[in-house]
Amino acid sequence: YLPDSYDADLTLITTSGTIEVNQDKLNLNSIRADSTSGMILFNNISAPEIYLTTTSGRIEGANLSYGDVFLDTTSGSVEIQSVNCPEDEVRVQGTSGNFRFGTITAGEIGIE
Repeated sequence: YLPDSYDADLTLITTSGTIEVNQDKLNLNSIRADSTSGMILFNNISAPEIYLTTTSGRIEGANLSYGDVFLDTTSGSVEIQSVNCPEDEVRVQGTSGNFRFGTITAGEIGIE
C-alpha cells in the first residue's frame, strides 16, 4: 500500500513474483517495474515516465496517463486497456509474445 499523497519515484523489481499497483489514482514522479517471469498488474498510474519491463512474464492493466510510457517484453504478453498521454510517447518493444491494446492516445506511438 502507498498513501495517496506519495508522489516520488517508485521502483519495483521481482524475479518471479507479482508486482501489483492498484489504487484509485497514483500520481508519481516516475515508476519503473521490472520482472523476469512474474506479472506486472496496474491500474490508474499517472507519471511523466512509466517503464514496465518483463522477460517472460505478463504486463496487464489500464489507465496509464500523463507522460512517456515504455513497455518492453522478450517473450511475455502485454495487455493494456487504456493509455492517455496525448503529447508524449508510447513505445512498445517485444521479441515474441502477445500484445493487446484498447485505447491509446499519444503524441507518438512506436511498436518494435
